[in-house]
Amino acid sequence: MKKIIISVLMSLFVLPCVAADKNTLVVHLTDGTSVGFLLAERPRVTFAGDSLRIVSSVAEAVLLRSEVRRFEFVADAASSVVDVPTASGECVISENQLSVSGLSSGATVRLYSLDGRLLRTVCASDAGVAYLSTDGLSTGVYVINFNSTTLKFLKK
Repeated sequence: MKKIIISVLMSLFVLPCVAADKNTLVVHLTDGTSVGFLLAERPRVTFAGDSLRIVSSVAEAVLLRSEVRRFEFVADAASSVVDVPTASGECVISENQLSVSGLSSGATVRLYSLDGRLLRTVCASDAGVAYLSTDGLSTGVYVINFNSTTLKFLKK
């Protein structure tokens, strides 16, 4: 009985210490990008066939298993920007178009919704410029990824 009481008391002290410093589930993808989900939003991870689905109280992402390099739980400031890389290209947003210049010929530019769905993919021209139409996108925040650089933009 004494061992059981000691075990219960130990778990009461140890579990909060382990969980307290980890507040984000981060999924690292094979293309070098990452997708994060706050644990406070209670993400649920399921596997079906060759896809991975992560659903939280505010977002949903469906990824191919082959795109996922690894998972980890990290201590992360939920609303801060950390380690912003210097962009290896310039992104200009006009009324109905995004243009990314300074790319290598054939470089891929991807447009994602905030829930991680890939919406559009374009390749840079021989001149190193990629044009991505924003026609048909509803008002909201989107993510653009190119050359291991990820930027958010707001479509009004």
